Amino acid sequence: MSDEGSAEGTGESPLRNERVRGRTLQDPFLNALRRDHIPVSVFLVNGTRLQGKIESFDQYVVLLRNTVTQMIYKHAISTISPSRQVRLYRLEDEAASDAGPRKTQRSASSAEHRGSKSPPRSSPSGHDGRGVDSSNDSES
Repeated sequence: MSDEGSAEGTGESPLRNERVRGRTLQDPFLNALRRDHIPVSVFLVNGTRLQGKIESFDQYVVLLRNTVTQMIYKHAISTISPSRQVRLYRLEDEAASDAGPRKTQRSASSAEHRGSKSPPRSSPSGHDGRGVDSSNDSES
C-alpha cells in the first residue's frame, strides 16, 4: 500500500492541484490586461516598479512591453497594479446572471427619471414645496 503522492485518487499530486487552483484567478486577470492593452505597474519583491503593457505570460514568466520587452519571472512579482478597472468577462457574466432582475429594475427606474420633465417632489435644500426658499428667512 504505497501512497505515491496522489490526491484523492486522481493521480495528481496535491502540489499540482494547488498550483492549478491558484491560477484560476491569475490567468483571467493577466489575460484581460493583455487583451484590453491596459497599462500596468508591476512591483517586484525588491521594490522596483516596472511599467508597460502585458504582452504575454505563461506559468512562470510575464512579458512586459514598454520601449523594450522585459521578461519578468512571476516569483519576483509582488503586485500588478492596472491603470484602470479590469473587466473579467467570464466572472462578470456569472454575476450578471445572478443579479439579472435587479439590473432590469434599476435601468427602468433610471429611464423613468431621465424622461421626466417635472421637478423633484421634495428637496432637502430648504425649499418648502411652494417654490419659496425658506433657508434665507433669518437674513431678512
